[in-house]
Amino acid sequence: MTKGVTFYFVRHGETYLNRLGRFQGWADAPLTPEGLEIVHQSGRGLADVKFDAVYTSDLGRTIKTAQILLEENHHSQDLTITPMPEFREVFFGYYEGLEAQSVWRDMIAETNHELGLPRDAGIQVEATMNKMKASDPTGLAENYLEFWHRVETGLLELLNR
Repeated sequence: MTKGVTFYFVRHGETYLNRLGRFQGWADAPLTPEGLEIVHQSGRGLADVKFDAVYTSDLGRTIKTAQILLEENHHSQDLTITPMPEFREVFFGYYEGLEAQSVWRDMIAETNHELGLPRDAGIQVEATMNKMKASDPTGLAENYLEFWHRVETGLLELLNR
């Protein structure tokens, strides 16, 4: 019988761009004092979990979050953090750092219109990400498939380890 594997996914603490309601995918902002405290609380909640390995994106906010979690962990003496760019959040291209609420609202409304859905229908993640890519004047934003292909590549690498 083969031994299973358990993955723990932890979101980074609140950053200043989060607090300001700005798009933050690959843009990196430091954690707020409140974000740091919540990460410490999460770390205390995971203090007795014995991790075999720790992987993060290569962004500072995720590495800092993992460092705090390991500081709080009772079994982390021999663990090191392995940053992997495959685990970055979606890249918003032109929209990185812009005010998110109005851009999302407009992007979702346009997507729903194109799909023939009511304006206030729930978010259609795949279609909205594709719309953002198509609307990005720089062409740099990731669409749904680009994002998930990147993340899947990282997950497959972990599973093969």
